[in-house]
Amino acid sequence: MAVYCLQRLFSLLVGISVFADSTLAAEKETWSKLMSKSEIARDLGDLTKSQGFLEKALKDAPPGIPAAINYAQLADILILKGQYGKAREAAKRGLAFSDETSPLPQLRGQLLESSAHALYKTGGDANEISRQEGWAQKIRQDRNSPLIPRYRDYGLQHAQTGFVFPAHLGKFKRVNAKRAGKNTHHVQAKYAAWLGESAVFANIIIYTKGDDPLRHLFDKVRAMTRHHLKNAKRLTKGDYKVAKTAGMKGLAVQWLLAKPGKKNHLWHGLYFMERKNTIIQLRGRALAKEAKRAANFIDDLVRSFEWGQTENN
Repeated sequence: MAVYCLQRLFSLLVGISVFADSTLAAEKETWSKLMSKSEIARDLGDLTKSQGFLEKALKDAPPGIPAAINYAQLADILILKGQYGKAREAAKRGLAFSDETSPLPQLRGQLLESSAHALYKTGGDANEISRQEGWAQKIRQDRNSPLIPRYRDYGLQHAQTGFVFPAHLGKFKRVNAKRAGKNTHHVQAKYAAWLGESAVFANIIIYTKGDDPLRHLFDKVRAMTRHHLKNAKRLTKGDYKVAKTAGMKGLAVQWLLAKPGKKNHLWHGLYFMERKNTIIQLRGRALAKEAKRAANFIDDLVRSFEWGQTENN
């Protein structure tokens, strides 16, 4: 319950603004506030700042579950930054609270996923890696998670389609991945690339075929997205040839808010791709002043669509 409440708090704070400075204003830095600031920084793609908040929070982290949460998030950030030795130590310290985390298997599973990957990257014992990865997968299966962890690349594989969300994708780093909604197999992952003062975001959603024809799902998803961007002006539209070479049918649309406010002058890049029984939606977002750079980032990401290949391929 403590983890759930903390995650709910984080979810309310995450994505408040594309600006970090005003959101992360100085205030009395209790453990919970530092953890919230770290989550905001991570969601923005500023991993260095997120790591700093986590390390500072550890100094006052209450023992037990709070400390384990702290170590779990720190291990994840360190892996994304390529600091595998430090990540291994952080995961180990988090797992030391085994009695406290036992009622919260999702927390223990996160620590095991980080530990297994860090062990693999630092030449750890193969049997121990396999054991930890097996535990992590079982925890996800028991909780009916649609995402399966992969220790070799720290990726998350969609169980139904085999699509993989890697930790790194082009210039982007994965900042979260989860089920797209209740009672659905659709999944989404958010990627971010920090630009120094703002960020470029890429939200990738995998929609799987249900009872309706795939084209109906395609049209429904597109109409819903256009409804949310009803005040946007369409800039370009056309077939995406790169998607076709990867065996996907594609539409590429870029959007810019027609009447942006002073604080929400945002650029939106929107792509829909179709493959077998799956619709892939990729939605980019950045400050409008970064539109050209953001469009290049997103285009590069789409061109690196080998991330979407199934494990068998």
